[in-house]
Amino acid sequence: MADMLAIIDMTDTGQFEKLTLHRVPGALPFAGRYRLVDFALSNIKNAKITNVAIFPYGNYRSIQDHVGSGKRWNLDRRRDGLFILPPKNMMLPSDTMLTFQRMHEHLEYFKRSHQSHVLIMPSNLVWNMDFNWLLNTHLESGAEISDVMVGKKRLHAYIMSKTTLLDYIVNYDMIPYKTLNDVFLKKTNIETNTIEYVGYTKKITEPSNYLKVNLDMLDVNIRRKIFSNKTPVVSKEKSAPPARYLGNPVVKNSLISSGSLIQGHIENSIIGRDVVVKKGAVIKNSVVMSNGVVERNAHIDYA
Repeated sequence: MADMLAIIDMTDTGQFEKLTLHRVPGALPFAGRYRLVDFALSNIKNAKITNVAIFPYGNYRSIQDHVGSGKRWNLDRRRDGLFILPPKNMMLPSDTMLTFQRMHEHLEYFKRSHQSHVLIMPSNLVWNMDFNWLLNTHLESGAEISDVMVGKKRLHAYIMSKTTLLDYIVNYDMIPYKTLNDVFLKKTNIETNTIEYVGYTKKITEPSNYLKVNLDMLDVNIRRKIFSNKTPVVSKEKSAPPARYLGNPVVKNSLISSGSLIQGHIENSIIGRDVVVKKGAVIKNSVVMSNGVVERNAHIDYA
């Protein structure tokens, strides 16, 4: 079990427009049956981390309904567990990432946590990461803070000692930076380290790459890396019958979720739960979210 607590940052609303009108980005459906936050929670579960806090902003009802008590990720516990920590001061503006001031609102949570290290990450990362390897790599570096990069892109995922983070939180109004990203961007005397990760990793920030990364899952090689049998991705369980195919439909290279009724033509697409695709409808290179109805003779492409 990793000696660290995990913080899932849901403060960044991204550029999703209507897709996040009623939900935070972490609650967006992915690959038909999952939500984006499932990757963070599943990596946490596979690393046997038992103390997790979610910092949401905006309309987080759907994420609260999805994660529940955290039982699916072994987080319904008497000690530690899953905590959703909404903002107490609604006058604080939303930011692109979690601020020390925002964490200060829940200072008691950090003080009561008994783990020695902290992992902070956004909720909209699609990856299958070994967090124990991440902790060991950070400890070997001897740095105060490590961040994770893929190629030349920062993921805004950080690991550090809880003592270091607590110092930032307690003194948030006296230090020259308000987020961990500022620590890396500004000249400081803090010893930092960058951990380069080479596995498939995508950060979803707007509709076009949301579509592209979803469709990446149709590639069997990528799918096997992300949805590994050794380190599985799990989600909230829903009871639904298998998808039904009526009237000689055509389905090519697509993922069809349970509860759906398929009568049309589907190609290179992902169909969510309980979707109805009526006769004569054609869907290509697209993602249809749960409970969608595609009417007769409709044509959808790259949507």
